[in-house]
Amino acid sequence: MKTNNEMNEKIKDQISKHLSQGNEKLIWLENQIKDEKNHKKLQMKLEDAKKKIAHLKKTYVEFEKKAVHYTEENPKKALAIATVAGILAASLWNSFQRKEASSPQPARKIKKMAVKPALKIKKAVIKPAIKAKKAAVGIKNSIKGV
Repeated sequence: MKTNNEMNEKIKDQISKHLSQGNEKLIWLENQIKDEKNHKKLQMKLEDAKKKIAHLKKTYVEFEKKAVHYTEENPKKALAIATVAGILAASLWNSFQRKEASSPQPARKIKKMAVKPALKIKKAVIKPAIKAKKAAVGIKNSIKGV
């Protein structure tokens, strides 16, 4: 059986090994960043990204102007569209809120109950009930006619 000192030494060796590997990778990454080729590539990608962002801003401004113009020309339609968008957003918000609020508890087991057969009603019980109903309808109709 290994003693605590042996285990501690083994753990220290593993930790120092991982730290030295991490240090080597950091040095490699630092050298990659300092390399002129990679630095130029990063600069070019950054410039491209800035151009794309500028183009997207310009497009956004154009669509915003079109939306304002449409709203001024058709205020009722714009109001209807905004209302529908608001209702849609609210319904989506509520649907996600309900899912988060529900608890992730497992479904409870429900005992299966035996299905009881329907009671058989004898004709002797049904016939008087039908006669009573017809009589009530006849009295109701006679009252209406009076």
